[in-house]
Amino acid sequence: MEHPTSSDTLTFRVTHKIFLVGLVLKGLNAAFELVVGSLCLVVPFETLKAWVGGGSRWLEVFIPAGWATKLDGLVVSLSPAAVAFVAWYFLSHGVVKAFVIACLAWGQRWAYPLGIAVFVGFGVYQTWEYFRAGGAFYLVLDALDLALIVLTVLEWRHATR
Repeated sequence: MEHPTSSDTLTFRVTHKIFLVGLVLKGLNAAFELVVGSLCLVVPFETLKAWVGGGSRWLEVFIPAGWATKLDGLVVSLSPAAVAFVAWYFLSHGVVKAFVIACLAWGQRWAYPLGIAVFVGFGVYQTWEYFRAGGAFYLVLDALDLALIVLTVLEWRHATR
């Protein structure tokens, strides 16, 4: 059995810290999804519709010209069924991510392959959505997932030594 050198230990400490930062970022994403999903369930439909409409006005400062019109069209077409889907989508994703992240943070060995599989699954889905509907945010999420996959593999290798 090979003994790690001090440079291996330093490399692990650095990658471990980056791994933890990645888990925190993914955890914030999961928390956001849980909050949005929960709000979709408990806030009355008309109130949600007003919030989305007000948010599109605020976003006009930050988004390209013409997108505000698209957002207004989205608000008009918003339905209770769409809100129910958003609630299910965000809550299911948030619960899965939160569970995997908590298990990885606790260092559960079985969680490493589970985390890799979940992050690959989310990455495949996000890539499909990017090519289907566009949206650079999917690419940002893919980059975070890819980095987290690599870091999880490194953590798993270190945990099994």
